[in-house]
Amino acid sequence: MSQPWQQQPEGGYGGQQPPQQPGGYQPPPNPYGQQPQPGYGYPQQPGQPQPGQGVPPQPGYGYPQQPQPPHQPGPYGGPGGFPPPPPTGPTGNAGLAILVAVVAMIAVGFGYGLIYEALFDDETGEFTQYTFLSILVGGAVAIGPAFLAKRNYVVWGVSAVLALFAALFGELWGTAMVMSEYIYGNPMFGMEAKSTFEVFFGEFGDLFDAWEEGMEPINYLMLLLAPVGAVAVNASISKRP
Repeated sequence: MSQPWQQQPEGGYGGQQPPQQPGGYQPPPNPYGQQPQPGYGYPQQPGQPQPGQGVPPQPGYGYPQQPQPPHQPGPYGGPGGFPPPPPTGPTGNAGLAILVAVVAMIAVGFGYGLIYEALFDDETGEFTQYTFLSILVGGAVAIGPAFLAKRNYVVWGVSAVLALFAALFGELWGTAMVMSEYIYGNPMFGMEAKSTFEVFFGEFGDLFDAWEEGMEPINYLMLLLAPVGAVAVNASISKRP
């Protein structure tokens, strides 16, 4: 005769009470499945880390210290993460910079001469001058050497002198173009026609006298703005890394 079905008691020990832990105190079951920790004075279960485990012991006083790891550079490469200071000494090739300045003086001088000739007023017989043109002449002469030899004060001085020569050469070349067009070959003056090159190299004395006759103190001051522009360009570019 079959026995009536009986409900099995809950629990995983077949109805028996779970084994008692030593110590008499039974911690309540952890709903999250973590194993209960034994009380004070009982041995730790294997695999459980001890307090402070994983930290190397520190040597006592008088023992040699453990070697420290090497210092790691900051994001900028300098100590502490700060950017390295900019270089202060001259850099680049000074000889090449001076050679470029000489070539720039000739090229800029011819260009300024064309502009200077275009500013001649045939009615008044005078040249119209603008202050910014002299500054641009100086900057155009110095910009190449400024990049090729940064923070080189010798190059600064040479480019400033060459900038002054470029401005002076441009005004003389423009004056020679005007004399070749309006004086030489003009029946009114009874002179043989000459080109600009012939006036500049063959009649330089008359050319310089004609240029100097139309100069005023303000014109000399404007010539000095060319080396000022050259020094300003050198100083500005030297601040760049």
